[in-house]
Amino acid sequence: MQLQKRVKKSAGYEYEPDGDPVIVRGNLHPMSADGSRAYGLQEVVSQQLNTKELWPGDAHSIVTTSDGRRWDFVGVQEFDMSPGTAHREVVLKLRVG
Repeated sequence: MQLQKRVKKSAGYEYEPDGDPVIVRGNLHPMSADGSRAYGLQEVVSQQLNTKELWPGDAHSIVTTSDGRRWDFVGVQEFDMSPGTAHREVVLKLRVG
């Protein structure tokens, strides 16, 4: 995962990489139909990353999976019912272009 920072350029603002990439381990799987509708992602390729690690990203993070595809961060939900089942579900949208 790569954090991004907002930088003022002559034509406006752009986002550039900020620091070194961060490795986040987890399981990547397709989102359910209900989840896709809830996030408004019916027309795009989306995935969900389940991880026990703290999510170090922010709204401008870019996630690169081990197959080289790049994903935009959409949102994260934290589940901490008990220490044994605590995890985060990170919603990702395939980056176009």
